[in-house]
Amino acid sequence: MRAAAVAGAVILFAACAFDSSGYSYGDAGLDERPDAAPDAEPDPDPDPDPDPDPDPDPDPDPVPDASVPVDPPDAAPPPTCDSLCPGACTDDVCHIDCIGEDSCNSVTCPPGFPCVVTCEGQRACDTIDCSAATSCDILCDGARSCDRSVTCGAGACNVICSGDESCRRGLDCTDSCACDVACSGEDSCDESPSCPSGCSTDDGCRNTGSCNSC
Repeated sequence: MRAAAVAGAVILFAACAFDSSGYSYGDAGLDERPDAAPDAEPDPDPDPDPDPDPDPDPDPDPVPDASVPVDPPDAAPPPTCDSLCPGACTDDVCHIDCIGEDSCNSVTCPPGFPCVVTCEGQRACDTIDCSAATSCDILCDGARSCDRSVTCGAGACNVICSGDESCRRGLDCTDSCACDVACSGEDSCDESPSCPSGCSTDDGCRNTGSCNSC
């Protein structure tokens, strides 16, 4: 009788420890069922070399060959007379007209072009710089016009000082290939013009004979 009771108790214990999921708490020595199954094993064979760019550039830009000459970029066009002249241009000649009293305190002719300056009016054209022009034609017709200085460049220089007391303080054409200066106004050219060597006259500079090397 006692053996039968023991056998029944064993059967009852086994039934209580059995889980329908197939996991036996009693066998594992656990008080509770685990929440989830253990993590799956990692992929034993990850791809060690992913595919490269499936469509690489089949024709990359070639490296320039240093031995092959390369044409330089187009040079900027040269400046025009109109873009440089402070007056108006006719046939690429810069005309600067200073008409009226005290007009054109300072006159500068543009480089690279012939320049014609007309100074009509009392004290017109206080100073004139024609040193960068290819040639200079200057008329100082107003009283005390072209009063301070007139400077010509390497080209031909022609200056008429017809106004009273005009061109009083200096006129320099020593670098000109030909220089013709006429001091016809009363008390004009108070300071004698600086002419090319051997080309001075009693009333200015001459541009004849050996004094014209243009």
